[in-house]
Amino acid sequence: MRKKKKIVADDGFEIGPFRMMRFGKMNVLQNRMSKDQHAQFMERLASRHQEVCDEIDAAVWRIAATVARFSPLSLLHRAYWEYLPSAMGVCSEIEIGREGLEKRFIVEYLQSVICAVAPMAVQDEQPTEDEWKALTTDIAGLLNKILSEYFMTHTAWAKRNDVDFDEQREKFSVEAQIHWLGVRGDRYLCHDLPHFHDLLSPHDTEFVHLFGISSEEILRGIERIIRNFTRGPRDAMEELDTFQHQMFDALHEYEDSTGDTRAPADLMDKVIRENGWQEWRDKVLEDAIGCGLFDMEAATGWPRTLLDSLSWQPGEDAAFLAAGAFCGWPLRVLPIWKRPFIKIDGRYYAFSIYALTDHGYRIFQRTLVNLDPAYRETWNVRQKEVSEALPLSLLSRLLPTAKTHQSVYYKWPIGPSGTKQWCETDGLLIYDDHLIVLEVKAGAFTHTPPSSDFPAHIESLDALLRAPSEQTDRFCAYLESEPRVAIYDSEHRQIGVLEQGSFRCITRCCVTLDQLTEFAARAENLNELGVNVGSSPVWTVSVDDLRVFADVIDNPLIFCHFLEQRAKAFLSPALQTDDELDHLALYLSHNHYSTYAEDFEFDTPVHWHGYREGLDRYFSAKVGGDPSDVPGQPIPTRLREVIDALARANASGRCKAAAWILDMGGDFRIQASTLIDQVLEEQQRLGRQKPATCVGEIPITFYCSVEGVVRHDDHLVKLHTLATLKLSRESERLALKLDYSPDKRLQAVSPIFFSDRDVETVDEKELAGYSQRMVDKRFQAHFAKTGRHKIGRNQPCPCGSGKKYKRCCGAPSFVR
Repeated sequence: MRKKKKIVADDGFEIGPFRMMRFGKMNVLQNRMSKDQHAQFMERLASRHQEVCDEIDAAVWRIAATVARFSPLSLLHRAYWEYLPSAMGVCSEIEIGREGLEKRFIVEYLQSVICAVAPMAVQDEQPTEDEWKALTTDIAGLLNKILSEYFMTHTAWAKRNDVDFDEQREKFSVEAQIHWLGVRGDRYLCHDLPHFHDLLSPHDTEFVHLFGISSEEILRGIERIIRNFTRGPRDAMEELDTFQHQMFDALHEYEDSTGDTRAPADLMDKVIRENGWQEWRDKVLEDAIGCGLFDMEAATGWPRTLLDSLSWQPGEDAAFLAAGAFCGWPLRVLPIWKRPFIKIDGRYYAFSIYALTDHGYRIFQRTLVNLDPAYRETWNVRQKEVSEALPLSLLSRLLPTAKTHQSVYYKWPIGPSGTKQWCETDGLLIYDDHLIVLEVKAGAFTHTPPSSDFPAHIESLDALLRAPSEQTDRFCAYLESEPRVAIYDSEHRQIGVLEQGSFRCITRCCVTLDQLTEFAARAENLNELGVNVGSSPVWTVSVDDLRVFADVIDNPLIFCHFLEQRAKAFLSPALQTDDELDHLALYLSHNHYSTYAEDFEFDTPVHWHGYREGLDRYFSAKVGGDPSDVPGQPIPTRLREVIDALARANASGRCKAAAWILDMGGDFRIQASTLIDQVLEEQQRLGRQKPATCVGEIPITFYCSVEGVVRHDDHLVKLHTLATLKLSRESERLALKLDYSPDKRLQAVSPIFFSDRDVETVDEKELAGYSQRMVDKRFQAHFAKTGRHKIGRNQPCPCGSGKKYKRCCGAPSFVR
């Protein structure tokens, strides 16, 4: 068993019975209450639950009554411009502080309440400072009371009063509700346009039929909305600055030439009129300090029939404040998630970009189907077609030379009778010794709130995770049923034969169209909810996350290595994350990240905090058009050249060879890269080939040929590799033949795996003699380096076995 490392916290603090510790980017919270203390604490929470609910209800109605008194546009305008400073410069989710979260919530909750509460017949234009402070304090307090008190008191109350209370079920329910409340941005903003393009383009004819505009015009409108909410404020201030400079330059020139001494305001008006700048002035001021950036008709150019379908009028939504559980609570479906715009005085506005980007696809779906119910079936057919093709397209970007099959059929026993029937898997990708078995689910994840209908969330998870997992398991069982199995197309014509022994790594991959949030990243832990995805590793990933992988991982061999590490993470009880991208970020940071997680021994959950920061910053820079390095593992130049050359070569065994290289730790990688450089220099001096051997956990020997200097000797490659394998008592060793140009640029790579069975294919005496000469040279080199002819018992044996001297050549019973 691998010995665990002793790891000490970087810092920490204690508050009463709670201890928080930080280990790098990992935070650990420990509760050190005694059983009696915990029981008393839970009883106090349970007793306060109804009081907390009453306080939240009272806050909701205070907010609604205040909102009804004032002009909705002035409230939303002020809320957004107060939120904006907290959002500017934020590139990563870990930079969103409490103030930023509260101010973002104020904007979207205000718009939702305005949509739901009937406005007073006569409204004030805007609140006083005290009224505004009271309103925003109430809204922020509503959010904080739910997060800090409601969930804890509800759990304690349910534990005391519900005979069917389930600890794990409650844990997942609370996590789903917290996600519902606070997490925004289903995908990076730079992926929103590709997302809408892929999913809305198939419905172009229906957009033309209903609204007289094409899907391309829809996309251009969405692009302008995104720009208004991202670059818009900065561009508006820059344009205002440009306008002011030109206007003042013209004003000074006019004053100098005419000597006019009228009031500055009158002179400015005259200069603006004479230069025809009235429209420019109006637009600049409207964008910079007015509501120009939020005017959806001006931004999109969409017809009013479409804008009306996407907009509420104040007080129009009847559901949010309807009587019942969670009346007006943000744990209900927010009105802006159903219609992201609001119509005020005949103009259409939006103040939350995420209402459109996170919910837009399903909003457009409901809009088209509600206006044309007969289109529902066509929508479903087209959605299925694009959802099955899209994952294959994205995976093909990651594995550009993979052989792909879409909609693969095979016969397999189904039901109690065991009669063989035709079964389908959505796709197969074959890349060297990797096979990806693909299942896609285009169905929508439930939009009912987890607070009022958590069973619906479980049913959605079951439909979107368990069923495709079972389908991938079924195909894998078919693959394992015979040494060779046939696969067929939709017409049941044979399209290929798969050999079970050809695949070193099989990835069961379930792709969903909708984000399943934290549940997908922990599919292996959902058994407690009744969602059983099986014991075999399954990679559950959304289309949105696949876009990230396709942008970040630029080498198919690195992607295959990630899949191998992801499968290990599935099986590791030490690793739980809240997001699939945490797995990618952990891989980029720690390589064998499940092993890293297993080094920590805690009885409390570990929060992997801040690992996505590098990804967040990279994609944030892409939105702004700023240059940024793609996040990746540090791989020294010589090794990166080898991995890239292996990917280009398409040689059999390239995935395994690259995996062995990528299995190296950071220091080992540097040493191996340096070793190649040293060998290239020594060969130039010696004029003969000099193998570069790595011993230990990664058994690789590099053989470098240089055009015009030294050529590969295949017999030497085999003899030296097998001698090293035998001396090190290895079962397998990789020989990498590297071909360099005269200026030391890598031209080609040939991987050859030798096993202990290959020892029998060479002359025994020749191998023994070569092995002895290798050992003698290594001992002589060791003595020359140390200046001593004595070897410590606990030192590594100079022969290169990787063992201590006392257990190798220095053992009393040793016989070579």
